[in-house]
Amino acid sequence: MATLAITEAFTSYLIDERHFSPYTARCYGADLRQFVEFLSEEFNIEIDQNRETSAFRSHEQPTGNGTVAGTITPETITAIIMEANPDTIRTFLGYLGEQQYSPATMARKIATLRSFYKWANRH
Repeated sequence: MATLAITEAFTSYLIDERHFSPYTARCYGADLRQFVEFLSEEFNIEIDQNRETSAFRSHEQPTGNGTVAGTITPETITAIIMEANPDTIRTFLGYLGEQQYSPATMARKIATLRSFYKWANRH
C-alpha cells in the first residue's frame, strides 16, 4: 500500500496531538492507505510519490485559504481524496462491505475517514 505525505501527516497528528496509541494510529493509517489504494484503482491513477508530496506540501504556501483541502493540485490521489464526496465514500464503504469485514472493523474504518476529513478541513 502506498503511503502519501497526507496520510503520514494525519497519522502524526493522531499520535502527537490526539494522543492516540501507536497501534491505533497505525490502524487508522492502514485504513487511510486502503482508501488511497481504492481511489487509485477506481480513478485509474498511478501513484507518483513526488507529485503527491508536492501536492500536499503546496498547502503550506501563502496562497489559498491555508487548509489542506483548499490548495491541493488536481490530478493526484491527494486531490481526489480531498475532493471526495459522499458518493465516493459510499462506494468505498460498499467495496469494504463486499470484503466482509466485521462490524467493528467497518466502524473503525468509518471513524478513520470521519477523523481524517475533520483534520483535513482544519489544517
